[in-house]
Amino acid sequence: MTLKSMRLVPVWVALIVFITLAMYALQNTDQHQIRLGGYRQKAQQSQQPQSELPTKPQAPQPSRETQVAHRVDPECADFPDTSNVLILLKTGASEIYRRIPMHYMSMLKCMPDNVLLFSDLAQTVGGHVVYDSLDNVLPAVKQHNNDFLLYHRQQQCHISREECNKNYDTGSEGWNLDKYKNSHIAEKAWKMHPNYDWYFYIDADTYVSWRNLMSWLKNVDPTKPHYIGGIQRSGYFPFAHGGTGYLLSQATMRDLFTKEPKLGNKWDERVSHHCCGDIMWAEIMVNETGLEPEEMFPALNPKKANTVKYSDKQWCQPIITLHKLLTEDVDLMYTFENDVVKSGNALKFRDLYNHFVKDNLREVLADWDNASDDEFYIDPKINPDDRNQDEWRELPNRVKKDNLSPVEKEAWKSHTNCKKACESHDDCLQWRYLNGVCGIGREILYGVSAKKEDDNAKRTYSGWRLETIKKFVDKQASCDKPWDWPVKDL
Repeated sequence: MTLKSMRLVPVWVALIVFITLAMYALQNTDQHQIRLGGYRQKAQQSQQPQSELPTKPQAPQPSRETQVAHRVDPECADFPDTSNVLILLKTGASEIYRRIPMHYMSMLKCMPDNVLLFSDLAQTVGGHVVYDSLDNVLPAVKQHNNDFLLYHRQQQCHISREECNKNYDTGSEGWNLDKYKNSHIAEKAWKMHPNYDWYFYIDADTYVSWRNLMSWLKNVDPTKPHYIGGIQRSGYFPFAHGGTGYLLSQATMRDLFTKEPKLGNKWDERVSHHCCGDIMWAEIMVNETGLEPEEMFPALNPKKANTVKYSDKQWCQPIITLHKLLTEDVDLMYTFENDVVKSGNALKFRDLYNHFVKDNLREVLADWDNASDDEFYIDPKINPDDRNQDEWRELPNRVKKDNLSPVEKEAWKSHTNCKKACESHDDCLQWRYLNGVCGIGREILYGVSAKKEDDNAKRTYSGWRLETIKKFVDKQASCDKPWDWPVKDL
């Protein structure tokens, strides 16, 4: 091109050409540095004396393509190093297209190659391999077992599984099938990748703050036996709740599968007589290793932003997991956490309250259930056991019957009276009312929508003491001090 012709080129065109050439040069330089780094590493390893080789095999590292892609995406620029943790995500074929794509657009988008997807059908979703966690279950347990109706139907379906399942209750069928997965997922993960420090089991409706997870794990020794989770109880028996997420250390996994490489089959028959996979896994852990779960609640949490209880006990607690998130919830949480991190902070319960809850509270809100359950006042004609469904499950245990004040005696008659009963207690922050039952709460919980009934007497009402809550929030700590994690070795 001559000098004369160059004068005819607009400045903006020349600028685009310059930027394109610069980006191409930078990319080639980056790829060259990666290759050169790999060559140097291989050369160093070949020169290293045999006696100096590491005794413990290293966990597989992210592919070069993954590393480059993560550096290009600005959202991944400050992503923590998770390469010593193997993520075992459990789902089902009947929900996988509803759950997994959003995870890879958000929570998993910056992860290196350390995520294994397990389901009840081997398939590929969006280029991601999904492993059948149940293919090695004992044939005698699979055959003539109604728990496996969904499994067999999906194996025989050669069109969309959604079409094959549309006339069936896949929610109930999937629940019956799910309990067989835990032990086989652990066994498969160990056979495939026995060299990670940590094995983190989560469900498809779990959200994970990877930054907070890795910040905590710096304080825990994977060479020691650990089985860590959010503890719930079946009767008096403690177990790490599956949807909340639980972790097994390298030492625990090695102990498990060195002793019993066919652990899944050993317990298949027992599982068929049990209700739940996470409870069964806790029983396996006690019998095979002697370990009971270590408590990491509320950092590992079975709730999400609108169903968490906010109190001074956890206000400054960093959040590692939340559970029961819908697809939209995952996207909202991911976007919000990124905003929190950009401000230089770690995601805490305080942040959830301020962003998702504070501005939605009202003095009275119809057709809403805020789960106030610290104390109940009921119509004397009501049998508390008749209201023992999920939303009111604490009712039989928390009815106040003695030493009632005049206001408390009237609380069950209307939502207005229930509100007055809450206001008569200095520590009451919220209330709810439904058809002769008044509940009050001493912690903040936003709640869920309730069906609008045609009969006004059967509508659910909730309310919050806004001024009292504001005073409570203003008294909370600034959350500037480092958090003391409940499980730590170092």
